Amino acid sequence: MARSSAVLRRAAAGVVLAVLALTGCAHSPANAAVVNGAEITGSQLHSAINGVASSLQARPEQIQQTAVLGALIHGRLSDQIAAAHHIVITQGQRDAMIKQLQGADRLAANPDSRPVAYALVDQQLVLSKVGEDVYRKALKDATVTLNPRYGAWNASTGAIDGSSGSLSQPATPVPAKP
Repeated sequence: MARSSAVLRRAAAGVVLAVLALTGCAHSPANAAVVNGAEITGSQLHSAINGVASSLQARPEQIQQTAVLGALIHGRLSDQIAAAHHIVITQGQRDAMIKQLQGADRLAANPDSRPVAYALVDQQLVLSKVGEDVYRKALKDATVTLNPRYGAWNASTGAIDGSSGSLSQPATPVPAKP
């Protein structure tokens, strides 16, 4: 009896490890991304995409998911850089910057797209306070894990490589014999 329960525990552990290996996100398969431990859930991403679509009077499928996710990643990273450098971003600073960034006012007016507007604005505010060198170093040092369905994070460019980060690769076609 003890032997069969040990076998079951090992089998269960193997299944858990396989699921974790296939998810692409260290914290949960429901995450779109994790930035230095800070999660961006799939539902947060989809809510933001729907909000951006609504703000821009477009359909959600017309919104580039990786652009929205990239903005949210930079927003999380900007929050972390601000905290590390004891920078406080006030609502007044955000409001002033929103007026300067074209289209940001429409995003900020919609509760679902507001996180995207704040991410864009916070990135600009933090960048202006710490400088490009500090921001780029933090970008390169960041641990960003994407769910493979969104692609792969490129730390050197600070962008999402839109090619699939899927663990499965398409088969190479074999030419037909004449």
